[in-house]
Order: sequence, then C-alpha cells, then structure tokens
Amino acid sequence: MNPPHIDPALFSAVATLVIGLSVAFIALQQWLLARHKFRLDLFDKRYKVYEATAEFLAVIMARANFKDEDLRVFSIGTRDAIFLFRKRITDRIHQIRCRALDMRLFQTQFEHLPVGEERTKLVDKNHVELKWLLHQKEELANIFKPYLGFERTR
Repeated sequence: MNPPHIDPALFSAVATLVIGLSVAFIALQQWLLARHKFRLDLFDKRYKVYEATAEFLAVIMARANFKDEDLRVFSIGTRDAIFLFRKRITDRIHQIRCRALDMRLFQTQFEHLPVGEERTKLVDKNHVELKWLLHQKEELANIFKPYLGFERTR
C-alpha cells in the first residue's frame, strides 16, 4: 500500500499559515507585555509623586512646621506631576505647597510678637492652615486612588 501523496504546494501553504499565525501570536504577546510595562512604569512615576506628597504632609504633621530642605524634597518629588496627572491633582499639590508656605509665614510672623490681638490673629490663621494640611494627609489616598488603584487591573 502506498502512502497518500501530499502535494508540496499544500504543505507549503499550511507551513506558511502556521508560521504566520505563530508570528501574529508572538506579536500580540509582545504588544500586551509592552502595554503592561507602560502601565507599571506610569504607576511607579505616579506613586513617587504620591509618596513625596505624603512624606511632606507627614513632616508637617509631626512638627507642625517644615524646613526648606523638606520643601525642596517635596518640590523635586512632585515636579513631574503635571505630566502624570490631570489638573485636579496638580492643583491640589500646588495648593498644599502654597498653604504650607502660608502656615510657615504666619508662624514666623507671630513667633516674636508679644501676646495680644495681632499675635492671636496670626496664630488662628496658622491653625487654619495646619488643620487643612492635616486633613489633606487623611484624604491623600482618596485623592490619588483613581490614578494608583488596581480596580481596573485584571
């Protein structure tokens, strides 16, 4: 009994189809991997901004003040936020910076004043800013969650 004859043209067409499907599968896998890597890199960059903000607020919470070096580290850690987040987050970071500076300004103004009405006003203003900043520390995770959460990750 003779084995069935396979037309070489058919074999060549099947081989081409198998190779084409294999290449397409590998290309799809590479595309998915690149997409996941991009998302991970974006997460890492966004998390660094979150971490810099959280650390700055933690310093304020611990000392009710901050040093120039703390502000410098915060500014460096959040400088890329404009490229990574929508305006709502960058506005909040800017607001944290401004209100922290206001808080410190009020402190420096009332430190050398004698007890009296003017000092009390400055202390009250300082307290309002400090209270707002402490509230930001509590709210920070919720503010950044849409950008750092894993709800949409499968």
